[in-house]
Amino acid sequence: MEEDSDHEDAHGAPPPRDPPTARYELVEELRAARDARRHASDGGGRAWLEGSEAVETYAGRGGRWTLVYEVGPDGIAEGGYVRLTVPAFWEWTPAQTRDPNGAGYTTATLDAEGVALTARDNPGSWVDFLVDGRCQ
Repeated sequence: MEEDSDHEDAHGAPPPRDPPTARYELVEELRAARDARRHASDGGGRAWLEGSEAVETYAGRGGRWTLVYEVGPDGIAEGGYVRLTVPAFWEWTPAQTRDPNGAGYTTATLDAEGVALTARDNPGSWVDFLVDGRCQ
């Protein structure tokens, strides 16, 4: 049985309303990203944490890690990007590229010749590293 959103529930309570903090623009952004046309290289590649020594890590303790990303066989399309997202529910410091002394400072380097990366922060959500040139 489907519930009619314009009527009270079985206990006489009015239907739930969206909270005042609802972010409709984010929903639209996610839908647009879902429906966007993609290059064959999207979703390719692999990533891993790299380090020369094991460091004991636990919740609430800061640290520094090297995340390595290797592009897949189709490379990254010129004008494409690599995105680092730090979901808020993990309660990690958001990634940022503007303050080298600040928490969450993030950099990117690459080994490919003729290719450059430009950082683009989306404060509190992610950092995109835009590709200028063809990365294969």
